[in-house]
Amino acid sequence: MLEESEQKGMQNVEMVLKRAVKVLQKNGQAIKRDVWLDAAMDCEMNGNVMTGQAIVRITLEIGVELEDQIRTFLDDAENCENKNRYETTRAILLLLVENFKNDENAWLKKINFEMRMVKLYLNF
Repeated sequence: MLEESEQKGMQNVEMVLKRAVKVLQKNGQAIKRDVWLDAAMDCEMNGNVMTGQAIVRITLEIGVELEDQIRTFLDDAENCENKNRYETTRAILLLLVENFKNDENAWLKKINFEMRMVKLYLNF
């Protein structure tokens, strides 16, 4: 994406996306979180990892009640990992452990994912 290609950093990418989401919501054109998640995976596939991570950070909570976030985020992470979208998976799991610092299961999922990634990369 433009901001990422100019190497402005994650903060600028997130700022642009926050504005875009706010404008869309204000105009009644809010995009569903599933579409945002697909966009994040597309960004990763196209080499725009930072943009995909920002999309996850800004949009993953849209329409998900607090009590459903752990289960929903874990399902999202599993779906992304099954599609080999590892950076999107990593961003989801990072958001999960940031939001639920005391949830042991969330941390175990994040740790196990990172261990699988180490094994995957060591096999190459």
